Amino acid sequence: MLDVQAFDTCFKRFDVFNNKYNPMGEPMLREVFLKTDNFIQGSFLADLTRQMFKDLEKDVYTFTEYRISIYGKNTNEWIKLAKWIIDNNLSNHQNRWMI
Repeated sequence: MLDVQAFDTCFKRFDVFNNKYNPMGEPMLREVFLKTDNFIQGSFLADLTRQMFKDLEKDVYTFTEYRISIYGKNTNEWIKLAKWIIDNNLSNHQNRWMI
């Protein structure tokens, strides 16, 4: 939907990974659509994640490890992230969150 794709080369260097996840090549769109703490309270990312969980449930032998960053800029980041996960019902027995 946002023209972001991961290939094996993305995971070797963090700068390449970050550049690849700029929707349609625009870093500002990453802030709008792919962050948990933004103007829309991360609702787009939550909807996208729930859809991925729904697809994941079709294969009971597949497990995932979704990753999300905390930057250490604010003492409330853990609380905000936990609230986002709980409020958006983003817990799934086939997924483990890597923070």
